[in-house]
Amino acid sequence: MSEIRTIRRIITGTRTQDGAGVKLVRVFGYHDTKDFDPFLMLDAFDSTLFVYIIEGAARFAAEGGELITEKHAVLFNNGKKFMAKAADKGVRFLLLEGKPVKEPIAWGGPIVMNTKEELELAFKEIDENKFIK
Repeated sequence: MSEIRTIRRIITGTRTQDGAGVKLVRVFGYHDTKDFDPFLMLDAFDSTLFVYIIEGAARFAAEGGELITEKHAVLFNNGKKFMAKAADKGVRFLLLEGKPVKEPIAWGGPIVMNTKEELELAFKEIDENKFIK
């Protein structure tokens, strides 16, 4: 295993409009995100780590590396160290790290369950105003 986590994948956000005309950049939802576990719990080095760049730009490599700009998510390989070097104007990013729960995932819009049946029940409960108990 490498000491420093290396970039596995860079995901570009997609500009869109949701709800009541709210403009946003969607990183998850239009792409194949099977590499991500929707439930993240802080844990050891065999975990999934990714960052979402909110503002500015940074490099995530020991020497040089690609300058990653805002509205991108970066998924990293395993390693013992995480490295980030801000560009001249700085960077703000959200770092999420956790061990995959290794359970089946049934994903439907804002709802995540383990099976399709659980997902169907959740949507039925929403329709009947019983989902939040």
